[in-house]
Amino acid sequence: MKNKSYIITSALPYANGPLHIGHILEAIQTDIWARAKKLDNKECLYLCADDAHGTAIMLSSKKNNQSPEEYVSNIKIDHEKDFKNFGINFDCYHSTHSAENIDLVNEVWSKIKPYTYSEETAGLYDTKEEMFLPDRFVKGECPKCGAKEQSGDNCEKCSFTYSASELINPISVISGTRPDTKQTKVIYLDINKVKTKTKEWIEKANINNAVKNKLLEWFDKDLRSWAISRDLPYFGIKIPSEENKYFYVWADAPLGYIASLIKYFNDKKMALDKWNTSEIFHVIGKDIVNFHGVFWPAMLIMAELKLPENIITHGFLNINNQKMSKSKNIMIKASEFSKYGDYEFFRYFVASRTNNNIEDIDFNAEDFRLKVNSSLVGKYINISSRISSIIEKNFQGNTTEITKSVFLSDLEKNIVDIIKNYHSFNYANIIKFFEDTLDKVNIMISNIKPWALVKTNPEQAQIFCTEILNSFYKISILIKPILPSLVEKIENLFGLGKLNFTHIEKIWSNQNIKYKILLTRIPEYKEEMMSERLAVENQEQKIEQKIEQVKNDVSSIDIKDLQKISLKIAKIINAAEVEGADKLLQLTVDWNEGPKNVFAGIKSSYGPDDLIGKMTVVVTNLKPRKMRFGISEAMVLIANDENGLYLLEPDTNAKPGNKVS
Repeated sequence: MKNKSYIITSALPYANGPLHIGHILEAIQTDIWARAKKLDNKECLYLCADDAHGTAIMLSSKKNNQSPEEYVSNIKIDHEKDFKNFGINFDCYHSTHSAENIDLVNEVWSKIKPYTYSEETAGLYDTKEEMFLPDRFVKGECPKCGAKEQSGDNCEKCSFTYSASELINPISVISGTRPDTKQTKVIYLDINKVKTKTKEWIEKANINNAVKNKLLEWFDKDLRSWAISRDLPYFGIKIPSEENKYFYVWADAPLGYIASLIKYFNDKKMALDKWNTSEIFHVIGKDIVNFHGVFWPAMLIMAELKLPENIITHGFLNINNQKMSKSKNIMIKASEFSKYGDYEFFRYFVASRTNNNIEDIDFNAEDFRLKVNSSLVGKYINISSRISSIIEKNFQGNTTEITKSVFLSDLEKNIVDIIKNYHSFNYANIIKFFEDTLDKVNIMISNIKPWALVKTNPEQAQIFCTEILNSFYKISILIKPILPSLVEKIENLFGLGKLNFTHIEKIWSNQNIKYKILLTRIPEYKEEMMSERLAVENQEQKIEQKIEQVKNDVSSIDIKDLQKISLKIAKIINAAEVEGADKLLQLTVDWNEGPKNVFAGIKSSYGPDDLIGKMTVVVTNLKPRKMRFGISEAMVLIANDENGLYLLEPDTNAKPGNKVS
């Protein structure tokens, strides 16, 4: 039986400027998946390309005194450099302006042409620039919901699609003038002819349920034909046998996935065979769901090409809870990310926020710094550093023979669930397991105290240190798709060879350790990078003042006010100190609705080890509070007097999730 093969793609970045970290987020999500497949000894190809056609590129190249071909070629070099910095390992990164794509588009045109028709249509024409205006170069009011500043193809607010001529009060983005209407021949693709097959594919495909339901709304009535032609001046692929007509960029861009595959094999037949026999995953942002969920599959059906089985959709990446905006300077370019820390740290951040839903992800620089310093440096790498120094100091750098402990055996058993989580894009679950396991290992070290044990029982200390290093190696195997560069350093430093998932059951004994520093903490950011932090601190001070006012107000409340408060029993499943905080501890609590993060000012009376495993009472419906150290999602109830603080602990029969009334 032939082994199953996978093809995965991320959306094609537009070749009209530098990448930002939103582009990188999607590439990281895709790259992690592809790396995990390969570490599981599965055949997987990660394909992508620059989307290199359209009016915007034509205008930008003219502005830069370059030909469009030269312009997109230079942009591609910059894009590939940025991707490389973040450890993105494409099997082929190509361009839609390539011989492979032009040839493929022409071949597909011969198959979809029977589904097209031409019609004289009134288009928006910029008389000042002497050109028809593509959708994205017209702004106006949505004809359905009335939202202002919407582009000429779809409304960002209500997701309604329309033609640019339907916009209310349209304005040319290029000249700032109101465009005229002018007749032109437009070629339409009648996707309604494959409506039934397209709907059947949506119903069967692996697509987020919310996204799938939104796509199926299109099928309540006839599907509108899709205009796939553009007039000169335009930079794109010419439509065969048509005078001065070019394919709309969205008509040729998705075929770039397959063109990249052709480039990879350097053989069209071999590439098409691979496409038609592989399981296909498209990873996309929620803003281009309609194109990948309706138009693209309709084209594939017409062209008699295999449809993807999976459309994996993610939300937007925001900066400090604000949508990225070039005009508002809310943007982090990929090439400038190094000022926040190592590029690979961003991979860890992305993984910690990635699951199989379409919620937006927020990036806050200070939260990012603290998470990296706490989890990667303070917990992960600290294990190898502490244990290696003991081995070097007391055993000439030599580990010893060990038999596999229960802890190591249990750790190995998790590989099945880890692989499943990689496959389903539930990377956040993997990060949680990773961090929980780090806590367990560090607790073992604190309890056994090998630095003291070596003085009384050196043989047992050497065995323990060897076991801890083996746990460190196994943890590294599990996290390798997320942190490939760091794990490669670990492989080289400890002489482990190239690790993959099959090595999870291996035991490393009789090594000679010569440790070198693997990671250092991210220092505090410079003041100009921290304006958002100051704003948050001011907000925290206002909240603290409000809390004090409430504390001092002991007036009676109505029973209805009390009923608004949701109190439940929760279990403290983890606790840790907060870097830079004198009073706070970071708690992970669970009331049977998943782990929640809580910052509690109880450090003066409790240490982290005192709290782990305890049951307590929490306010569960408190609005999440953004603090300098992260988001606090609930409140732990504490009693206090002049002698200290006291955690409220329920009866031993109480269970997580029990309501308190």
